[in-house]
Amino acid sequence: MTVSYEVYNSDKQAFFNKHNKSDWKVDTSPMDEYGVYFKNYYFDDGAVWSERMEIKHIPTEVEVKMVKVAVEVELQEIEYWSTETPSKCYYERV
Repeated sequence: MTVSYEVYNSDKQAFFNKHNKSDWKVDTSPMDEYGVYFKNYYFDDGAVWSERMEIKHIPTEVEVKMVKVAVEVELQEIEYWSTETPSKCYYERV
């Protein structure tokens, strides 16, 4: 499911607040050969919030002055999930 940044931020804040936002540790992986890296937030109560970041090149078509042009858009995909919620994604400009 694709969501807005506002939904992502709200989901993350609610999860952190529920699991005592001050009692967590984060582990960030190195970026792999495909440009992907992970962040896992571990809470003292056993809950985990996970994020996976990757640059995506998405082909699309735009219309400029009634001429359709194929372009490739570069976006960062942030996939997130937790021990309580299924995976969702949001996208940002690079």
